[in-house]
Amino acid sequence: MNALAAKDPHFFCRFTADSEDRMVDMFWRDGHSFVDYQCYGDVLIFDSTYKTNVYNRPLVLFVGTNNHRGSIVFGAALLSDETVETYTWLLRKFLDSMNGKMPKAVITDGDEAMRTAI
Repeated sequence: MNALAAKDPHFFCRFTADSEDRMVDMFWRDGHSFVDYQCYGDVLIFDSTYKTNVYNRPLVLFVGTNNHRGSIVFGAALLSDETVETYTWLLRKFLDSMNGKMPKAVITDGDEAMRTAI
């Protein structure tokens, strides 16, 4: 992440650590994602893939579509779990990274913890 931040002055990354200084949850987005969200962030797709990666953690993607109906990624996160508290932390970091701009609509897979956090 440090290498990405060195190349992109608008790179944004936040994480939490446990008592042993191990990463627990991490959210990141690059400068291009910020610009895309400012232009196309009216509808946000908020989706989690459950432990299908090498870290055995939920991967969350914030996705939208541009004016050519192409998919664009606004941000991503690796999480420790799929609880209301973790999703609330994540959504706050996402909105912080986007200068507080709220989407007009959010599409999810119907996960109860996601819906409560939203």
